[in-house]
Amino acid sequence: LLIASPKSQGWESSTFGTIESSQTGDGGPLELQDDSFHTFASNNDGIRSKSSLSQATVNIVKMCIGTGVLAIPFAATEGGLIFHVLGTGLLFLWNYHSVKLLIQSEQCIDLALKKKVIASFSHLESQDSLSTSSSTNDSCLRTTEHQVGPQQSTFSKIAAEAFGSTGMHAVDCSMIFLMFGIIIAYEDAVLGFMEQTEISTGSVRMDALCLIIIMIPILLLPSYESAAKISALGNWLIFIVFSVIGYYGIQANGLEGFHKLTSRSSISMWPRSITSFSKWFGIVVFSNGIVPFTYELKESIEEPRLMMVATRRSSWIVFITYSLIGCIISLVFVSGIQSDVISCLPQVGYLPAIIRISMAIVVLTSLPLTIIPLGMLIHSKVTAILNTADAPQGANEAFASRLIMASICAIISVEVPNFVYVVSFIGCFCVAFISFVYPPMLHMTSIYKFCSVEDRMSKTRLLIYDIVLIVFGLIVVALTSVLTFLGMIEQIQNKR
Repeated sequence: LLIASPKSQGWESSTFGTIESSQTGDGGPLELQDDSFHTFASNNDGIRSKSSLSQATVNIVKMCIGTGVLAIPFAATEGGLIFHVLGTGLLFLWNYHSVKLLIQSEQCIDLALKKKVIASFSHLESQDSLSTSSSTNDSCLRTTEHQVGPQQSTFSKIAAEAFGSTGMHAVDCSMIFLMFGIIIAYEDAVLGFMEQTEISTGSVRMDALCLIIIMIPILLLPSYESAAKISALGNWLIFIVFSVIGYYGIQANGLEGFHKLTSRSSISMWPRSITSFSKWFGIVVFSNGIVPFTYELKESIEEPRLMMVATRRSSWIVFITYSLIGCIISLVFVSGIQSDVISCLPQVGYLPAIIRISMAIVVLTSLPLTIIPLGMLIHSKVTAILNTADAPQGANEAFASRLIMASICAIISVEVPNFVYVVSFIGCFCVAFISFVYPPMLHMTSIYKFCSVEDRMSKTRLLIYDIVLIVFGLIVVALTSVLTFLGMIEQIQNKR
C-alpha cells in the first residue's frame, strides 16, 4: 500500500482514499474526506458493482447453502435432533461474534494507520520540503514493511499488519489448505454421484480420469464470474433435490419417524459419542464458512457498516433452513443416514439419475470459484518467494496450474471415503480454526499493538474474552480434528 507522489493541490492515494490539505497560506491541517479513507480497501472497488443490504444478505445465504448442505441431514443424525437445533444456533452465534471481531480488528488497525499518515503529512508540511517526503514516506507512511503484494486479499494484508510476514504466510497457508480441502470434497462428491449412475465406468480411478477430462473446459474460464452465473442455479436445484428425496423417503418409510417422535420412541436427540459430536461439528462449521470471507463480503456492500446487519439476517435464514432440513430428512429416513442425502435416492429410475447428474454438473461449475482464487494465491506466494514481480498469471500458466491442482485433488479424492467424512474433517481442522481461533487472536493482537495504554486498559474484559475463546477454540479444534481424522482413516481402511 503506497502513497502516490505529491501533487500541486494536495495529496492523493488510490488505496488510502483521498487525503487533501486545506491549502491555506500557512499550511493548514490535513483533512480526511469523511469515510473515503480505507487502508485495506480493494484496488478495484471503484470498478466492481456494489450490492445493497438485501442483496448482500442473499449473497451470504447462497454462499452458505451450497453443496455442503447435502451433508446436513447426516450431521443431524449424528448429533441428534435437539442438539442439532441448539448446537447450530450456538455455532451461528459464535460465527457472528467472529465476524464482529474481524471487523473491529480492521477498524482498530485502520485507525492507527490513519493517525500515522496524518502525523506524517503534518510533519511533511511543517518541513515544507519535497526532498524530505520520499524518506518520510519510506519510514513513516509505508505499510508494506511485511511485503504485502498488490494482489493480496484484505485478509492477508491485515494479518501482515498484525502478525508480520510470518503471520501473513501462516494465514495464507491455512486458506490454501482450506481451498484444497474444498476441492477434494467437491470432487469426491462428483465421483460419488457418478458411481451411482449408468455413466460410471465401474472403476473409481477411471471415473476420476474422466472427471479431469470433463473439467478441462471449466478450467479454461478466464475468471470465476463466468462460472458463478451457472453455479447460482445450484441453490434452486438443491431445494428440488431435498423435495424429491423427501417424497421418496415418505413413499418408502411413511411417517414412521414422526410417529416415533410424538411417542418419544427411539429417536436420537443427542450425540451418541464424542466422535458423533465431532462429525456434526465439522459439517455444520463447514456449511457456514462465512468468517474467512468477511472482508470480501464487507467490501462488496454499498454501505460496509451494514455488514453485521447482513450477517445477522442471513444467519437467521440459514439457521432455520439447516434446522428444518436436518430434522425433517432425519425423521423421514428414520433408520439413519450414512452419507450425503443424494445416496438416499433410489439406485434406479430416470428422475434419481437426472438429479445425480445435475448435482454433479452444479458442483463442477462451482469448482472454479475455489480453484481460480487458489491459483492466484499460490502464484502470489511463489512470486514472493522468488522475489519476482507480482504480475498476473498468463492464460496458459493459469490453466496449467489449475489442471495440476484439480488432478492432485482428484487423486486424493479417490483414496478418501465419501463426501461427508471429508467435509467433516475439513470443517474441524481448517474452517473451525479460521472461524473460531484466528479472530480472537487477531482482535487481541490488534488491541495490544495498535491501541494506546488507556484504551488497552479499558478493554481488559474484552481481552479476557479473547483468551477464553482462543483456549476453548483450540481445544475443540484439536479434539474434533483428531477424532474426524481417525474416523476418516477407518473409513479408508474399510473401503479397501
